[in-house]
Amino acid sequence: MEEHARHTSAEQTILTGQQIPVWLERTLLFTIVAVFLTLALPQLSLPGLHPDEAQEVIPAVQLLRGQPVETLRGSGVTVFSQRLPLMIVDYIGTVNTYLAIPFLGLLGISVFSLRLMAVLTSAVTLVLLYRLGRALYTPAVGLAAAALLAVQPTFVFWSRQGVFVTYVTAPLTLGALLCGWRWWRGGGRPRALYAGAFLLGLALAAKLLTLWVMFGVGGAFAALYAPAMWRALRERTLAPLGTSLTWAQVGLSAVSFTVGAAMLVIFNLQTGGTWRTISENLGTSYYGVSNIAIFENLLERFIGLKVVLTGEHFWYLGGVFSNPWWPRVFVAIGLAALALTLWRARGEWRGLVFPFLALALMTVASIFTVSALWFTHFALLTPWPALALAVALGQVARHLRPAWLGGGLAALVLVGLVAVDVGADLNYHVALRDTGGYGAHSSEVYRLVERLEDEGDPQPYALDWGIQDPVQFLSEGEINPVELTGFEFEPGEAFAERVAGSLEDPGHLYIFHSPEETNFPRRAAFEEVVAGRGFAIADEEVLYDVSGRALFVLIRLQPDG
Repeated sequence: MEEHARHTSAEQTILTGQQIPVWLERTLLFTIVAVFLTLALPQLSLPGLHPDEAQEVIPAVQLLRGQPVETLRGSGVTVFSQRLPLMIVDYIGTVNTYLAIPFLGLLGISVFSLRLMAVLTSAVTLVLLYRLGRALYTPAVGLAAAALLAVQPTFVFWSRQGVFVTYVTAPLTLGALLCGWRWWRGGGRPRALYAGAFLLGLALAAKLLTLWVMFGVGGAFAALYAPAMWRALRERTLAPLGTSLTWAQVGLSAVSFTVGAAMLVIFNLQTGGTWRTISENLGTSYYGVSNIAIFENLLERFIGLKVVLTGEHFWYLGGVFSNPWWPRVFVAIGLAALALTLWRARGEWRGLVFPFLALALMTVASIFTVSALWFTHFALLTPWPALALAVALGQVARHLRPAWLGGGLAALVLVGLVAVDVGADLNYHVALRDTGGYGAHSSEVYRLVERLEDEGDPQPYALDWGIQDPVQFLSEGEINPVELTGFEFEPGEAFAERVAGSLEDPGHLYIFHSPEETNFPRRAAFEEVVAGRGFAIADEEVLYDVSGRALFVLIRLQPDG
């Protein structure tokens, strides 16, 4: 116990320096959040609404407009005769759906309202990251972590489209960890334990990838405190870990977690959808990723993490502007901090290693997927590199001699990274203003909806993924494209039957993506079916983005001859 107390005392001295006055600490935090909002809020409706962004909040629109509400696999709960959906897809819940309702209800159903909600959610993430850094380490570490994250291009522009990457998982997991820390270090306060369990369950319901954070944090804690945990298991008490836990508290924590994860639990009791998706994609995922190709997947994940840190993946905003120094500084300062800690303050090594080890284990956990190895999955991990680097900078500031050199180097690195990131953010905004976004993020989707509204067709046919959901949201549910595509990679008999059925009322528009933007090619199979039924293309209209690239193709049919 005394050894554990010594480690705790040493770890909490990281980057102490001089005590920051409370007024200055609050002023700096306010400034950090203000800078983030200044970077994240301009031209909020750009880029265009992404299909995944729209998909999660369409039920919110339907609830607000009193329209029939779509539910996944027919699953839901009925409250006052209203059927409420539980999940958007088998591994993403409706947390964003219900979070969006007050914003869409008060400010109107618009992209601005939706993204304002997302940006404010990320502002909460910054405050919680600061609070976590302050609780685990010092106010300076918390402020440095928040400052690094607030201006990072990935955080700024993913925050604007926070529903697209289910960014709500970031504040939920940070809040859960902060509550867990307060329980552990706050004399075993059970309310903090129950609150943390609830937030963790809610994060898991929001997106199943929360399992990565659970594995990373839990694994890092187990590795760093293995001797104390072994004693706790052997003696059947948590006293070696500096806390206590009754069976009643265990039970109430389990209840709190289950309540938080209720939408995921009820959905699987009703349909088994999540378990079915996992089992069907256990070996090879739907997108062809082999989950036993461990080393290849791990390499791909580390490349994705590097791309997220540099911010070089936003080509669809109109350019590529990155901070190539971020991953280099992350590695260099981390190694320097470790060397200095082992040399001058060996008792502090656990505090330094924790965020790095947790991030590494999260990355390892991410090599297993039911979909693909998309770097957008790293959204819930973005606070962790900032926290790890802030801790490392603190160690450099404290232990590099002379003191002015350590403090000066840490300050120079912090200010330098922030400055380069802000420059990249501003460049992205300039490019976005000129382009409106490319591909599935193009602002041309707004003109598509205007065109459909002018047409007055409430149920056109969509013949590719990514058309139906944005049109539904932007038209406030007044235009509901009928999805004919299906999710088979190759069109088959089922697709031919759906197209044939649509020909019973051929007066509707058929909407395709241009060949360059198509996800599931259906044009040739479509033309074969309609020709066999005696129809021909009467009119074809192409919508282009600002670069002149074809994006949408609108087709009208007529009887041949």
